[in-house]
Amino acid sequence: MTREARLFLFVLLWVLNGFQFQWPALAQDDARWQSVSDAATGITLELPLAVLTEQKSTKWGTNWSARDKSINVDTLLYPKGPSLKARYNQLRAIKGHFFTKDKFRPDSFILDGTTAEGGTFHVEGRMKGETVKGLSVLYSAKRKTDGPAIVERVAKGFAAFAGDAQSAGSADPFIEKLVAVTTPKLTASSISVAPNIDRVDSDETVVFSPDGRLLASSSGYGADSIKIWDVASGRLLRTLQYYAYFLDAVFTPDSKSLITGHKDGRVKVWNLETGESTTTFLAGSDLGEDVQERMPVQALWIDLDGTLLITGDNGGTVRFWDLGEKKLLKTFTLDIINIIDVGLLADARQLIAVGSRSAKVVDVESGRIVETGDIVALDEKVDGPAFEQWSIVGDRLLAFPSTAKDCSIDTLLVQELPLAGPKKKPVVLDKPEGCLRPDGDYETGRLRVFRAVNGKHIVVARRGTPELRVIEIGTWKTSRTITWPDQSSADVIEVSADLTRAVTNHNGRLRVHQLESGIVSSELAAVGDSDAYAVASDNHIVMQHSSRASGGRSNLRTWQLGSLSSLDSTDSIEPDVKIPVAQAEIERETSDKILDVSADGQQVLLVQQKQNVVVVPVGGGKAPKRFSLRSVTEIRGGRFF
Repeated sequence: MTREARLFLFVLLWVLNGFQFQWPALAQDDARWQSVSDAATGITLELPLAVLTEQKSTKWGTNWSARDKSINVDTLLYPKGPSLKARYNQLRAIKGHFFTKDKFRPDSFILDGTTAEGGTFHVEGRMKGETVKGLSVLYSAKRKTDGPAIVERVAKGFAAFAGDAQSAGSADPFIEKLVAVTTPKLTASSISVAPNIDRVDSDETVVFSPDGRLLASSSGYGADSIKIWDVASGRLLRTLQYYAYFLDAVFTPDSKSLITGHKDGRVKVWNLETGESTTTFLAGSDLGEDVQERMPVQALWIDLDGTLLITGDNGGTVRFWDLGEKKLLKTFTLDIINIIDVGLLADARQLIAVGSRSAKVVDVESGRIVETGDIVALDEKVDGPAFEQWSIVGDRLLAFPSTAKDCSIDTLLVQELPLAGPKKKPVVLDKPEGCLRPDGDYETGRLRVFRAVNGKHIVVARRGTPELRVIEIGTWKTSRTITWPDQSSADVIEVSADLTRAVTNHNGRLRVHQLESGIVSSELAAVGDSDAYAVASDNHIVMQHSSRASGGRSNLRTWQLGSLSSLDSTDSIEPDVKIPVAQAEIERETSDKILDVSADGQQVLLVQQKQNVVVVPVGGGKAPKRFSLRSVTEIRGGRFF
């Protein structure tokens, strides 16, 4: 058989077998990847140059792309100018981006998500001194199969600054012997830490439980955990974690459970006494290709009896669930993109569902659409407004922000359904004194609306403005204005449904205030970073957390195990005393990982940037010892002996 005949037979068999042949997955094909040092930015990364065949210089760095533009990789360098936070805010403000992961820290940030055109992106930034460097990876639907693995490998090899991947130093025979390179095991007594080891981020969102005893908080859109606080004591009781991000959360009326909606289409019911997920509903619409992939769910509503749950997903599907029987009751599919708020009207016969740009009222019994309408802009010459998760303020009443021409700060409007019609003009509820934000400021003037449980009032808070306005629903008149003596009412992020308390975020501490006077009744503060590692020896435990007062530095603290009390069966622990045995402050790296603590609690062993070992004396003020293991790719474990 000739070479041409063999090739024809191979292609024929390929066709007859439904094109089942696949080249080796790109992310796992090491031969197609190369280490690249970008001269324009000083960034080192690993790229599949066999695919990224086109390279060009850009204003901020270098771009590599596939010939069909199915994947793009960009390096970014900002030597001066806006801070890391400003760059992060600029990216967060880009319209048409849906974020699935959103994490910010003083020295780094990560943003993952999808674009309106169907692309998927990963962006991260790191800062050292005044220099900000970043990585951007964007791939289209063409690379849906291997895109996530490619992003993971590119991000893993991203070294923004010299020394990120490997810092200067000499190998030491003692350290070579000390570190177990090939096994990830640490110690049999290694433990996980939930309370009180976590952090409060600058974009924290919170909600009170119905009985007012608990507060649930998360670090903005795309958080992979929710913290549960005891309001009276200020203690962090536990942290609920789920990989698919928390998009919405509601307490059950008895305050014993929390219901959460997630990016993967799951809705989970959590027992707050144990921290366990007791029920999972497949509430997001099946995308049809993979049962594991479902539409995200970011709209939840529960009735006053705690028996009926209503969910809305990003594909426009509304589902009714019996919480007691744990079963699906009925399903409606509506022509709404991204349902962000949902609920029954007062007569319980009709449902209102709100998307980012439209709303519909549906008859519950028949599923017939009773009313529909698109949002009305304040000014036709500017980008249209969008509904928020707080937009439903009453029966057929929707509040939403809209921006006037030549302004960057929103005006708050309210409108009654149906939205269409010549006489259906929105009512202005709150207008900013000025309408322009300072450059790089994306928080000043940001609106929040809180609904009272009595259904008669809403409270309007505007970031940076100390006046809180209590507005009567229907007449839309301001019944009273609340301003606290210290002006901290300008930072309110939550108001209880009974209008007695409010929450502010003050430098990483959640403060619970009396609404009328502003007096602080309790302060909720975690003692560490949610990504901190905790490792125990026979006698001591060591924990690491960010030091806000000193920028890119962190604290290592050790406690005696005898001063710790067990909280539950998962061996989560919490210090009974706030004063550690010893502590030390070190330069924080993004890949810090604690490996071990000495038996006397005076030395901590950790690894930085995968290849660098650091022995840190805690207490006594001695300098850390650093060693570089050039002969290994990644250090996964290590022990003192």
